[in-house]
Amino acid sequence: MGDMSNRSEPAPIASVVMAVYNENPKLLEVAVRSVLNQSFRDFEFVIVDDGSTLQETLTTLDRLEAEDSRIRLFKETHRGVTKTSNFGLAQARGEFVLRHDSDDWSELNRFERQITYLREHPDIALVGSYTMTHQEHGTPLWVWTFPTSPEEIAQILPVRNTFCNGSVCFRKREMHAIGRYREELAYSLDYDCYWRMSDRYRVANLPETVYHYRFTRKSISTSKSQEQKRCVVIAKNLATMRQNGGVEDVPLAIRQADKWIQENRTVDLLQHADHTMLSGAHAASL
Repeated sequence: MGDMSNRSEPAPIASVVMAVYNENPKLLEVAVRSVLNQSFRDFEFVIVDDGSTLQETLTTLDRLEAEDSRIRLFKETHRGVTKTSNFGLAQARGEFVLRHDSDDWSELNRFERQITYLREHPDIALVGSYTMTHQEHGTPLWVWTFPTSPEEIAQILPVRNTFCNGSVCFRKREMHAIGRYREELAYSLDYDCYWRMSDRYRVANLPETVYHYRFTRKSISTSKSQEQKRCVVIAKNLATMRQNGGVEDVPLAIRQADKWIQENRTVDLLQHADHTMLSGAHAASL
């Protein structure tokens, strides 16, 4: 099931891509309305539901789609965030693509600022931004200040991710040229993808806080933390292969990561506890 509308009209300048799975309806509505109320208006909003089973999520999506013709809602079978994100990118018709998570929100001038930046800097393929972090119910925590220049980003990427995934805006042509998100990675898809983008093109971050990220209970499981660590190691192994002038060998990078995880296995209870506290859900978890 998917978008059945007539798309013979001219393509918009930008496409917003959001993946949704059993999202809290209140958080989802805040996220969607922060997109629809942007000062920049010439965009389509590609929302891909990844097989949600929560009826309140589906009902909210249907209602929001009926309110704004820019929304293109696709209801797909559950296949995970990476494949769902790539499906959304395949539907995008705009020259520029903006990512957005379903439980976060954007400042109302975000799209205008990032698209203007890319137009004024034709050598830049992707731009993110500083990001304000929040507890699940909105209490502000701190600002993630990422490196801003292509040179700084390239230097820091081998150590850690330099982008908040929901905050990025990129040129669709360059994203397709690097192969989009790597579907072998269930998590840390953004780290691997934007590192590949940085290796081939110039990327940047706005030194402005135009995106708001929530720490939520759904993202704090210990099992997910372990798999995220594994995917980060895979991404680093693949980057080493590229930097050494070789061909990326994904099966080998996965085997190397599994061996590393086995030799350095830890139960990430402290990280789990940290995320629980940051979400503001500690009282409910006792």
